[in-house]
Amino acid sequence: MLTFFDTVDHDIENRAGTRPAPTLLGDVVGTFKSITTHQYTNGVRQHNWPPFNGRLWQRNYYEHIIRSEEEMDRIREYIMENPAKWVDDEDNPANIIRIDAPSRHRRGTACLPLQT
Repeated sequence: MLTFFDTVDHDIENRAGTRPAPTLLGDVVGTFKSITTHQYTNGVRQHNWPPFNGRLWQRNYYEHIIRSEEEMDRIREYIMENPAKWVDDEDNPANIIRIDAPSRHRRGTACLPLQT
């Protein structure tokens, strides 16, 4: 599995001398988001990857220190298996119906998960 550090190390090697390597966690995460967005955008242009609307990454992130190999394995498994659950996710736009009613959510339109 390609990890964050594989991606960042590779990119930093390719840009050696153009910027200092990030040292603060927020800078590391920002660099990772920037690098992966750039790589995905290139994939859209050059390899017919599906385009994305808006932002590729959410604004904030959740910090968690991984303290054991077992925990790392559980997180890797989650990362590998979670995309298959998107089809049933309540935030998947395909699972949301829109009602013409004012709301504080979803840009002013009330939304309800579809019942299956």
